[in-house]
Amino acid sequence: MRAICRAMGVVVLLVAVTLPASGCGRASASRTPEPVKPTMRDQSAPASATVTYLQWVSYSYLVRDSEVSSFTYTPNHSVRINSYIEANREQARGIDERLQRFVIKGTQISGDHARITAREDWKYRYFDLAGGKYRSSWYTVSYDSNYYLELTPDRRWVVDVVDAQARGTVK
Repeated sequence: MRAICRAMGVVVLLVAVTLPASGCGRASASRTPEPVKPTMRDQSAPASATVTYLQWVSYSYLVRDSEVSSFTYTPNHSVRINSYIEANREQARGIDERLQRFVIKGTQISGDHARITAREDWKYRYFDLAGGKYRSSWYTVSYDSNYYLELTPDRRWVVDVVDAQARGTVK
């Protein structure tokens, strides 16, 4: 139990330390930021792999390219990432989303499978694909989430399924 608490503290600390540095570059109030690739690539444990996934998938959404984050999830899960990028593209928009807080509520590991239960807070806004101007001000939303991960043959944890329930309205 003590080891789990320490690991959870490390993940919260990692989120607090790495998110500001791995998000996006500076942006004006009306223009999208210059994308900056996240630096975190720790897939050695389910908790850090989940944070790595969140950072890289947010970057994928910003640059509208699922391949850049594909190392963080299974081929099965790629359908979800691609579908969201395409749904936004069909509306001629992109999304700039930023994780504000990520708190792990529990970790269960059974062999090559794991589940991370978490509470996460996000801010996000949409931008036009043509011209890159923001369409909206910042929205906020919180989720209660379960991340189901698998251990790959090369000993990396990757996300296979995400079950996220919004605690409010997603716009």
